[in-house]
Amino acid sequence: MECKFYATPLPVGEARGFLGLAGEFNPPTKFLVQNTASPPISKLVAYKGHKWADGALPGSQGIANLQAEVQSVFRRFQALES
Repeated sequence: MECKFYATPLPVGEARGFLGLAGEFNPPTKFLVQNTASPPISKLVAYKGHKWADGALPGSQGIANLQAEVQSVFRRFQALES
């Protein structure tokens, strides 16, 4: 999981950096979390088959969505470890 906090929409280069790093470590689930919405970033991350959360600010729907996604990943992990 990589989290980015920017006052402006996330630059595409940051998303490319995330994708490169995720490719090197190859975790089973990859998340890019950002506080702003950037449709080109969301599209790029989705195209590569990864998960993202945009608009992730305290109390926002973005945080609720992220929490649900992370819980899903942990439930799957626990099921596989049992």
